[in-house]
Amino acid sequence: MATLKEVKSLPNRTFRKSSKYDTIIDRFIMSGVAIAEVTYPNTNFEYLSVQIKKRLRYYPSVVVNIRNGSVYLSRDPDDEDPPRADPDVK
Repeated sequence: MATLKEVKSLPNRTFRKSSKYDTIIDRFIMSGVAIAEVTYPNTNFEYLSVQIKKRLRYYPSVVVNIRNGSVYLSRDPDDEDPPRADPDVK
């Protein structure tokens, strides 16, 4: 049988709870690619994008987008200067 005990407040969390979506974001960051399409087995693209967006508060340099029913991760363009096609053009 379950028991209940009154407490004055919730204890502070001492760790960041990890999720399976953190692994996806970590792999994207480590890959070094600028844009990547994300798929996850048996997961709707809308649900996948919402869950990834929730985790992005810990990854400010990553952006999630939905295009034509697919989920994409990209690097924040404001985070770093994109490489120029011609280094002589200023």
